Amino acid sequence: MGHPLPLPLLWLTSSYHQLVELGSSAN
Repeated sequence: MGHPLPLPLLWLTSSYHQLVELGSSAN
């Protein structure tokens, strides 16, 4: 099994995903 993702990285990924969706709907 692979190593679990570090929590900060997981938070960063989800935050980035939200920003991308916000940017898409803004246009």
